[in-house]
Amino acid sequence: SALKDCAGSCMVMGGTSSAGVLSASGLEKVGVLAFRGTTQRCSIGSSAYVDGCAARAAGAEAAREACAQRSDLPDFVIMCAAPGHEEAVLEGIVEVCGHEVPIYGGSASDE
Repeated sequence: SALKDCAGSCMVMGGTSSAGVLSASGLEKVGVLAFRGTTQRCSIGSSAYVDGCAARAAGAEAAREACAQRSDLPDFVIMCAAPGHEEAVLEGIVEVCGHEVPIYGGSASDE
């Protein structure tokens, strides 16, 4: 894909929205958050699905996967979850990372 060609060996995480991304210039179609010089400290975790009672377990699974790539807890977490069970996903992340690790992000949705 075009993104993989541009990103090379960089880790990529994303979500989707029907309208776009808000930026300083207004509504855009694509947004990218990049960190330079911190690649040895970044990790990504995911879960295949977030559905009802499995949402907390999915959040914990993704957090465990990301933390397994590190020797310590993350400085912060960026979350991008499907809509509907965000609070349960957050509970799963907190179960693994604790209350001291800030969590940013939220839902990726068309509403």
